Amino acid sequence: KPTSIPSVRPTYLPSTKPSTKPSNCQTAKPTCEPTTKPSIGPTTVTPSYEPTGKPSTMPTFIPSFSPIYLPTCTPTCLPSNVPTITPTFTQTMNPTTSAPSLMPSVVPSQKPTTKPSTMPTFRPSITPSYPPTSSLPIYSPTYEPTINPTFTQTMNPTTTAPSTKPTNKPTIPPSKISSSPSRKPSSTSVTQLANPFERTPNFYVPFTFQQNLQSSILTAATASESARLNAINNVASAYYVNTTTKINKLEDLLKDAASKETKQLLMIGIYNLPNRDCSAFASAGEICCTYNPDGTCNFLGGGNCAAGIVEYQTTYIDPLYELLAQYQSLVEIVLLIEGDSLANLASNAGNPRCGSAATTAAYSAGIYYAVDRFKDLSVTMYLDAAHGAWMGWGDNLSKLTSVIVNVMKGNIVHLRGFATNVANWQPVGIMCPFQSNDGVRNLYCTNGQNRANDPCCADPCNSIPNGNVANNELNYINMLLHSISAAVPGYKPHFVVDTSRNGVPNSRSDCGNFCNVRNARIGLLPTAVTAKPDLVDAYFWMKTPGESDGCTQVLPDGTACNRFDAKCASVDSIGTRAGEPRAPQAGSWFDYQIKLLVSDPA
Repeated sequence: KPTSIPSVRPTYLPSTKPSTKPSNCQTAKPTCEPTTKPSIGPTTVTPSYEPTGKPSTMPTFIPSFSPIYLPTCTPTCLPSNVPTITPTFTQTMNPTTSAPSLMPSVVPSQKPTTKPSTMPTFRPSITPSYPPTSSLPIYSPTYEPTINPTFTQTMNPTTTAPSTKPTNKPTIPPSKISSSPSRKPSSTSVTQLANPFERTPNFYVPFTFQQNLQSSILTAATASESARLNAINNVASAYYVNTTTKINKLEDLLKDAASKETKQLLMIGIYNLPNRDCSAFASAGEICCTYNPDGTCNFLGGGNCAAGIVEYQTTYIDPLYELLAQYQSLVEIVLLIEGDSLANLASNAGNPRCGSAATTAAYSAGIYYAVDRFKDLSVTMYLDAAHGAWMGWGDNLSKLTSVIVNVMKGNIVHLRGFATNVANWQPVGIMCPFQSNDGVRNLYCTNGQNRANDPCCADPCNSIPNGNVANNELNYINMLLHSISAAVPGYKPHFVVDTSRNGVPNSRSDCGNFCNVRNARIGLLPTAVTAKPDLVDAYFWMKTPGESDGCTQVLPDGTACNRFDAKCASVDSIGTRAGEPRAPQAGSWFDYQIKLLVSDPA
């Protein structure tokens, strides 16, 4: 059952073409009546992490209110070239073609039903996706109904990125490349500047994604599956520079983006801190505070990570700075800074891998240096702030705020704001009225009547009774806004939310399972049209669809995975059922997964 009422209603295409066009074809609109509410029985979920004093089995909350259901309606003026097999909804990606498009969707919550003592790290270096087809489930998008239901995919519809990387890289005349950065006035807070997603509405599609997607299109089992995969070929997503060797690939992408007729926006994931991914194993990084003989990180090696910090600065951040300085005027560059890192310092200090002096120094000094360096460029920065199902617990949110303020110091004003839900499943949801006794935690949904009747209190992981009132990302963002603004008077952050794979509510039997979730589907397309435009800059795919979250214990080639995380063997993870393939390393292309992500919900 959906967890919230959408504010953007897509245009749905029927599974079969109407026999005749409406007589008033130019202006006719569909007549839509809500269908009856399905009967959904309560279920129970067992949390994977159990705090002291909490029950071991919590029922999944089924709200008693009715969401907006898929209308049964007659579409307006279908183009004559609608294909026989058409995904059920349409996006104004390219109105001149009949390519199917994607559905706004509801986001499942990303947290165990009870408060964890140690949260797993969710990797932003991976991304799934999903465009539905003819038989849609009764799910609705997670927007408030205040937005024009037809939102435009922010790409250049007249230019199609190559399906395979060009053999000849686009050339940029030397006169177009700036040799030195243009410094932003230090007196101007970045939050006062325009929303970059509105300023540059052409979102760049990395050709690396398209190359991988083409390999899956070529092996599609049916015409319908091929059409669904083709439908996301021109949908933008972030590109993660999670190793130093990817800086060269980033240069290729920047050259390609700069060669387009219209200015492009490229989101880049900065993600290579020493001792990265301290609370999990799937996406551990390449730079270490202390190295093991095999080159992996010894998280318990002691010290203050002085050498690792220097390595991060000189081999990763500094070369990135020099590269971005060349393209800052040619490409709208948006930086996503170091996923999950400060959230791990805030909530996992008791884990020796995260709470050690070395890891703490690496994350704190590394992030400060990155922001301090990039602030001189014409780029927009969002610092990762995890998601509500993790940080929404009262003590976690206050700790996260303290860590952010202490790490960033005066440089916080150079952040446009924060990125949330990166590579996660939390619903976008509806923002509730703010009722607080401490100026931060919103108690609106703790009122039994509101919780039972207001869609903004939809709570698929039953977190509200256990003390986490950030049941969706908009409610979490509102609390984070109040917390940060109270700690830094005069600073009003803006936010961007990852909607890459939050398309189906209740996609997991346990809300702590995060790895290669079998029943997940893609969510809302990247767009600057949001339910709270004064606060939320964009919904964006900050995780590339089709890239693995982490490996199964045995890799597809039969060898052991040295970065195996137990969460990748959960009952919800691909590779744990008979007939399913093994999952590759985090960030590697996972053909089986992308084909599930674009299929109808199970």
